[in-house]
Amino acid sequence: MSRILFLVIALISASSAFAGWHSVGGTVTSIAVYSSNDMIIFDMSNPGATVSGCSVNGNSFSIDSAVPADRRKQMLSVILAAKTSGEVIAVAYDDTNCATYSGSTTFRSVKRITH
Repeated sequence: MSRILFLVIALISASSAFAGWHSVGGTVTSIAVYSSNDMIIFDMSNPGATVSGCSVNGNSFSIDSAVPADRRKQMLSVILAAKTSGEVIAVAYDDTNCATYSGSTTFRSVKRITH
């Protein structure tokens, strides 16, 4: 009995240790690129799942300045292409990472974009 209880507790603990991944598809409605902090913030037509640690959710997403410049440029080019064409993209983010824009203003930080 104690082994079963231990196994159940271990499985519950292990599942909560991993971030929950979210994905949302939609069209890009606006893009802002900030030189002051190397951050890209964009809005999509669909809101996606709320990340409780981020102060801004809604339809807004970000590419964090912590992402290497070359990868940020690649991600921005996909966002720009989608905005120009009106085609749907999907963005993926987890429920543990928020990108700080300024002070306590934080956005969901996108980790993957598919087009």
